[in-house]
Amino acid sequence: MTTFYSHSVSIDATSWEGRSLRQLLPVTGVASLGQIRVTFSAGSGGMQIDHASIAILGGAAFPNVTTDPPVVLAFSGNAGFNIAASATIVSDWATLAVQTTDQLAIIIDFTAGGTKGTFLYDADVGAATQYKVGDSSYQSATVTGYGSSGAVTVISLVETQVTPSSGFVFQPFAI
Repeated sequence: MTTFYSHSVSIDATSWEGRSLRQLLPVTGVASLGQIRVTFSAGSGGMQIDHASIAILGGAAFPNVTTDPPVVLAFSGNAGFNIAASATIVSDWATLAVQTTDQLAIIIDFTAGGTKGTFLYDADVGAATQYKVGDSSYQSATVTGYGSSGAVTVISLVETQVTPSSGFVFQPFAI
């Protein structure tokens, strides 16, 4: 397993219920080994999302992405999650081929009408965050009407691993 992106998140952000957030990570110089997973950290009010996905920026103008549709992130096989205050959650492994020159976008749809729209974040000069109220864009490559939230990151860790083989092949040998 290799760390693809790592950043300390410690500032509490609140009131993100009912928003779709797109986070561009300043990941360069590392290629994925076949699979990627993402770690999310809740703020003081907990964190509840409907969906999350991951995509490659490519030649698109952020918040748009070239991966169409973005690759869905699951959490123990589920589309979203609901975690307590100050908890962290790691997505299941997702298959996404990333080249050393690519940048990643993480797309998060916070639960509308939920009570847990908090996350931890911190400034990261290479990061960018855009959001839109009342949108669910986890499966959309192209979006409109998004506003900027500055150079911050809400993702604490992105890891990559070699895609495991799909099966075991028994090779008998003579003694």
